[in-house]
Amino acid sequence: MRRESCIPVAKKSRIKRFGKNRYFVLLSTFPKRKDAERVAAGLIEKRLAACCNLIPGLTSFFRWKGKKERSREFLLLIKTEGDRLEEVRNFLRTHHPYELPELIGLPIAAGDSRFLSWITKESH
Repeated sequence: MRRESCIPVAKKSRIKRFGKNRYFVLLSTFPKRKDAERVAAGLIEKRLAACCNLIPGLTSFFRWKGKKERSREFLLLIKTEGDRLEEVRNFLRTHHPYELPELIGLPIAAGDSRFLSWITKESH
């Protein structure tokens, strides 16, 4: 099912950040595997993310345009630095098949310093 927005999305909206976290795992769902793979490849190619993981087999339950919906989806986990959030958001808005793509950022509170340094190196 393709989600269509019933509310206009402001073109100048920004990513809201809480705190000064440097590293993030971003979540975004997709209707088809090929869409998620295409976006993941683009994020890696443009160095907006160091790594993307694709998790198949989700069943999402949500309300859309006043109706309860159920949809099979694919979850993309995107590992990146906080200074890339706006660019990732812009990339998703351009390349995501949903009119209103999910983009939720979870700050990485702790991690192996070598892995976090790798995120920095590969997302710039």
